[in-house]
Amino acid sequence: MRRSPLPSPRISALVYPQPCMASLDLSAFDSLVLFRYRVDFTLVRPLSIAAPQRAVLWRGAFGSVFRGLVCHDVELGCEVCPLRSACPFPRIFAPTIPLGRPVIARLRDPPRPFVLADPCPSMPSLPAATPLALGLTVVGAAASDLPYFVVALRRL
Repeated sequence: MRRSPLPSPRISALVYPQPCMASLDLSAFDSLVLFRYRVDFTLVRPLSIAAPQRAVLWRGAFGSVFRGLVCHDVELGCEVCPLRSACPFPRIFAPTIPLGRPVIARLRDPPRPFVLADPCPSMPSLPAATPLALGLTVVGAAASDLPYFVVALRRL
């Protein structure tokens, strides 16, 4: 896995105020850091799943492997696990809003601190033996769990 040669990925550099946004204070995004990576791989078998469903497949497969890697008891739910506070799985796949932070009414759960980007969103299927580059963006403090990301992605 290599870091992509992209410019400094600070979100504030990517937000361009529109007329309706001119009065918004975007300074809260100044400390938000994004880490972008490219994961190179080759499919062993063709993947004949439409692009919208592939996004779900990438995330689900990655989550399953990640949990199998870090969880001491995959039968036990994260919410009742005695190791929840030390485990990387809930930090990445089941984050909670910290106490004292305002709750955003329209969000039932906070967003996950990573994004997997389909390497070929316009292709109806992915042929075997074709080199592909899956995009991975890790947000903020989740970068400290990057070793788990690397091992889980290698096991896919």
